[in-house]
Amino acid sequence: MKKVWRFWMVLVWLGLCLNAAGEDSVRCPRVRLSKPQRLVPVAQKRIGNIFFGHSVAMSGKFMGVGAYGLHAYAGAAYMFVREGKHPNATWVFQQVLKPNDRRPGDHYGLNIAMSLRTVIVGRPFADPSGEKSGSADVWVFNGRKWIRTQQLLPPGNGWGHRGAWFGYGVAAAGQFICVGARYQDKLDARGGVKQAQAGAVYVYHRAKNVGDPYKLVQILKGPNEVSFYGDELCLHGFEPGEGERRLLVGAPRHSPKGQGAAYLYVRKGNRWALSQVLSPSDLYPGNGKQHYGEGIAMSNTTIMIGGETAPSDKGRWTGQVYAYRKVGKKWVQTGPLNPPEGVTSRALHGQRLGTDGKFAAVGQWGNMVKGTHRAGSFSHYVRCSDDSWTTSKPLALKTPYEQDSFGKKVTVKDGFLVVSAPMRDTGPIPSAENRGAVWIYQYTTGNV
Repeated sequence: MKKVWRFWMVLVWLGLCLNAAGEDSVRCPRVRLSKPQRLVPVAQKRIGNIFFGHSVAMSGKFMGVGAYGLHAYAGAAYMFVREGKHPNATWVFQQVLKPNDRRPGDHYGLNIAMSLRTVIVGRPFADPSGEKSGSADVWVFNGRKWIRTQQLLPPGNGWGHRGAWFGYGVAAAGQFICVGARYQDKLDARGGVKQAQAGAVYVYHRAKNVGDPYKLVQILKGPNEVSFYGDELCLHGFEPGEGERRLLVGAPRHSPKGQGAAYLYVRKGNRWALSQVLSPSDLYPGNGKQHYGEGIAMSNTTIMIGGETAPSDKGRWTGQVYAYRKVGKKWVQTGPLNPPEGVTSRALHGQRLGTDGKFAAVGQWGNMVKGTHRAGSFSHYVRCSDDSWTTSKPLALKTPYEQDSFGKKVTVKDGFLVVSAPMRDTGPIPSAENRGAVWIYQYTTGNV
């Protein structure tokens, strides 16, 4: 009897050891965030409704911040330059981009993208080819200042471009830029509307020199009505070691039931070819209108796609982020980035996000913080040794105010994390509302 008892005790002990070993085998690196640097609109202390920080882009030592509300929604983009190196860098104001031909209501800077010494600024509500047909400007740094070198317009005229919002989505990498027109109608042979608001993406390329003009090389068209194809765009694979060249296009209202989709293209020869259509999984029961594709990000090893109204393990309408890695020739889901405890319903978790493959940050700009409606927050994640992602708690401003929208834009690049609150009241007088601000963190991650 004693031998049997000892035998079972040994089995129990072995089981406990194996379980502990299994738990210990999953290793997650630690993250350190610096104290953030806060940036606000320069020399506009008494003007409100600037919405500084609605869009942010970084490339090398330059950063651009969109402010679509400046001067009665004519809009502008603020340029900053980095002094010093990570993790001891600071960002200094450089220039405001506001061309003379912009008009009230253009929403210049609603979206912005950067590559090399080039900035692309979207102006989706301008009227060059009909009401709100849209346009986009190209700016190049000449060593002293930023100069506008080109304006991109929807090709051709006609009511197919009326209300297309060309410039609502923009992306840049290497010598390519992409411009999304999420409300672009797809026309039939007679010029009638075949599919309303299907969306389109216009792909441009330039020669090797930074100042060379961009030429339209391809048009990608949305699959069906009201898909909002081109709402969000992301390019990757143009820097050494980044692997294949990829373009990811969000279509957050793609049918059925408006759940959304994302279209992945790869560069083959002189064309962008559709490689895979990504769609949300049914991890959690809830609403069908996930708006999957509203937030997108790519790195060498990872694709992340957010659905701002998707269900999660915290309930319905919180928002969800899906992570993918490549297995063979296909990208497969490795697990969700669930919102952390403290994220409320309709927090819009995942509408904006960024990743470098090991570190990720996700905005929850609709989150209620300390009882304050839409004060907003963000959380950061690290990739563990088993490909899962572990999260921080929601991080919010120390003094949140209603409608701050902290986390409305999240950018991850080269060890920097930028989080914006475009509706934060940062002026010296109460009437200067919705001026906006951005916070720049410098992060480091340990080894797994």
